[in-house]
Amino acid sequence: MKNIKIFILIFLVSSFLINCQEKGTRPFISLNITDQAKFENDTIAIEDFIFSPITSNAIWTFHTSGPSYELSLTDGSWTKLDKKFGHYSSGLQRDNINIDPKDKNLVWISNFHEGLIVYNIKKDTFFEFKELKPVSSICFLESNVIIGTWSGLYTIDRKKNKVVKSENIAEINVFKIEKIDEHRLLINNKYEYNHKFDKVLLVREPDNNIYSQKELNGFSITTYNDGTLAVSKGNIRKEFKYDRFLIDNVTIDKENIWIPFQNLENGIIKFNYYKNLVDTIQIGLDFSSYKLKDEPENIWFYNDLFILCFNKKNGSTKQIQLEKSINNLVVDLKYLYCNTWHSFEVYKKNYLLQNSVDIKVSITEENKFKELRDSLEILRSIDFKGYYNSIKILSSRFRRSTNKRILQQLEMIQASLSYGLPDDFEQIKAMEEYVRDSISENQLKASYYLHAVMAANYCGKLKESLKYDSILRKNYPANRSEYHDMQMTEVAKSYKIIQSINSSKEPADVKLWRLGKTYYELFFHVGPTNESSSYNMTFPFIYLKSLLKRYPNSIYADDAEFLMLKHDEESSHEGGDNSYNLEAIEEYKKILKKYPKSELIPEIYYIVYRLYNECESSFEDKPKYYKLALYYVDKILTEYPKFAKENNVLEDKISIKRSISEFLWQLHISSSKNEYTIDEPIVITFNLKNIDTKPKAIKILKENQIPNFSIDIEMYLNDDPYNYTNIKLERATKSYRKVLVDTLIGANQTYRETWDIEHRARDSFREAPGKFILNKPGRYKIYAQASENYHDHSIPSNIIWIDLKDKKK
Repeated sequence: MKNIKIFILIFLVSSFLINCQEKGTRPFISLNITDQAKFENDTIAIEDFIFSPITSNAIWTFHTSGPSYELSLTDGSWTKLDKKFGHYSSGLQRDNINIDPKDKNLVWISNFHEGLIVYNIKKDTFFEFKELKPVSSICFLESNVIIGTWSGLYTIDRKKNKVVKSENIAEINVFKIEKIDEHRLLINNKYEYNHKFDKVLLVREPDNNIYSQKELNGFSITTYNDGTLAVSKGNIRKEFKYDRFLIDNVTIDKENIWIPFQNLENGIIKFNYYKNLVDTIQIGLDFSSYKLKDEPENIWFYNDLFILCFNKKNGSTKQIQLEKSINNLVVDLKYLYCNTWHSFEVYKKNYLLQNSVDIKVSITEENKFKELRDSLEILRSIDFKGYYNSIKILSSRFRRSTNKRILQQLEMIQASLSYGLPDDFEQIKAMEEYVRDSISENQLKASYYLHAVMAANYCGKLKESLKYDSILRKNYPANRSEYHDMQMTEVAKSYKIIQSINSSKEPADVKLWRLGKTYYELFFHVGPTNESSSYNMTFPFIYLKSLLKRYPNSIYADDAEFLMLKHDEESSHEGGDNSYNLEAIEEYKKILKKYPKSELIPEIYYIVYRLYNECESSFEDKPKYYKLALYYVDKILTEYPKFAKENNVLEDKISIKRSISEFLWQLHISSSKNEYTIDEPIVITFNLKNIDTKPKAIKILKENQIPNFSIDIEMYLNDDPYNYTNIKLERATKSYRKVLVDTLIGANQTYRETWDIEHRARDSFREAPGKFILNKPGRYKIYAQASENYHDHSIPSNIIWIDLKDKKK
């Protein structure tokens, strides 16, 4: 491999072997590291790692969109896992690897795209379950392995490797499986399920107030939507105000529950559940966006700046700085293991703590930094010179600091200085002497000249732009990027053309046109951008507008109007926005009317039919605009055949005619009646009619398990709309591997389905069909859509209303 570095510092191998990988017990490896060991490979990107489940003293590295590797900690060698597992090893994540607790020789590896394999360590073989994908959960039993996927539940017989699909837990994303006993499972925190008889025993009603739950050391931890955290075990229950999404930050040991705040500056809550005592331990350091690892004596916090080691016994906190930002961290009794983007590192914990800084020292220095920064008013908007002098004072006091956070803030403040340079060219030009004589930092001087070049370009002062760039080229060549070099090549070419135009004896209108056109083309390389990230052509358009004002009858007037309109129209499509299309068409038509003999007519026809083809409109209006597009297509084909051939207009005609056909459908829904009682079946009939003059094929689900339509239900209370729920009877065939078959629908023929939506509806694919019940009296608005046919369009239905009443007593 190229560019590979393996660095092992004070790295000795001991004679004993340890296979235990439980947190807080013996080390995960059998290698004795005196201080630290580091393994680097700049050709491999490491997002995460685990200790190899099949080889001692080795780790597996993962990257979601790349290959996985095994790194030997004994000799530093890197081996692709595809040599052992083939394409199943690509794009693995930590949760894809499961050691079988019932048979330690088996490792279960799931791959999102490829399926599931079970690897036998002893035999060095694996068995494939290709049909099981994507796997979202797994549960190990004595005789079976239960697999949850995005499309249902499967049981694997251990002895025969036979797969059986559940009929009662089907068509849903089984994202969580918990074992209640050897026969009963809890699926998605909701369904109590007997896998032997494939039967749902009980449906637990969800608590809508609960945001998240987990079990830890015998405690149940729950966060609620109102910002409450509850911990409970037996007779113990305690509530705290806590951000609901921080549940994974809560840790529990043999005596205390530790609840760190989102920013450690606010401290850590300590709840002694034996003594029922609550305390908040102050940290005081601004430290957020962290992850953590818990162990019996310490909690290790880490983010992209450094590591904090919080001692549970005395409440002290140590700060540890590493050379590079770490992605993930693991600790055991003796070592800390972590990875950066291109390295895996092992540190003896005592070594790290001996080289750490007490957080109180760090906080004191940071407070002094903040006090000076605030007193200098650096964060306020002031003039460039005053800003620079304030930064010089701050930098002189703290540039020798070893605090990574201070140095990072100082670097950011210094980098922001260049943003304080004025955009007005005359103002920035007036600063040149001050920058040259009073600023010592070469990086800042280079930033000034880059900014001067940009400002000169923006106002068309190309001679000055080239002058400043020559200073850059001579004194700061490293700051001239390849992109900047390309820009200035265009500036130099345009400058020569503009000199030639200005010195020519051409008529004034010709000069105005050529100057506007030249600057217009140049500004695609160097011009300023507006808020929508489109090129701002204000300066080039000065010449075009002057041409139209002074010489309205010029032979270039149509070009000038067309060029400005085309730029505005093309700029309007950012993010796929076609809302301006119809207005733009009317503006193009004005040019056609004003200049009936213009050479631009075929190009305008071409633009107009494309705008009609892509304009935003309702489903019902689409055929009308497609037909208008065809009108202009035919005009080009008839009147400008050469242009039509050069621009593949005939192919566009075929495509547009196909699009018209794709919209010639009508979807009509009806209800068996208008008034229902709660829990009564609500029967909806879907009629999809082909209103075209020819038969058309649609794709229909082969298995008649769920409807081929989506349906939306909105509830109205007291005539005020209230979006009660959004029930989707969607097929999601791509994600859930549903088989579709072509079904031919004749001209003026109808495809029909009838469904009891009470029986088949669900809130999402995490729920089983038939588990949603409309249980509130009220007036309901119902409409449907047809989608995922051979076309990409969504066909809307009519609207129907039903009234839902209480049960009759």
